[in-house]
Amino acid sequence: MAFAPNYKNSNSTESLKYTEADAKGFVQAFEQQQAKGVYNYVESKLLLGAAATATNLKIELESLTNKAIHKEDIVMVFVSSHGSQMAEDCVFRILGDDYRGDAPSSTSLNGAFFGNAVGKIRL
Repeated sequence: MAFAPNYKNSNSTESLKYTEADAKGFVQAFEQQQAKGVYNYVESKLLLGAAATATNLKIELESLTNKAIHKEDIVMVFVSSHGSQMAEDCVFRILGDDYRGDAPSSTSLNGAFFGNAVGKIRL
């Protein structure tokens, strides 16, 4: 999975120019390895630009915990975004494309949630 907001429509944070290209390049690198026979199957999910909201990242992380993961599988999550430590909870947050300074908890993903979700991916 690759998560890459660009914040082009945000009034709360600066836009980013290269996140989408970086995310696509990350996914393409693994797809090219599949074509060469290095991997049997590559399943990818891209959350780019306006689709890269905090809510969509939460949904995709939770769905990964419900997938059948086997011992020989590799799971990678690529994040290219703004992040910030919010004053109200002193926790690092990944900012979604829909980030709003007046609603930071609803439009960003708590770093602890991210870590816990990745930690729940089990064989």
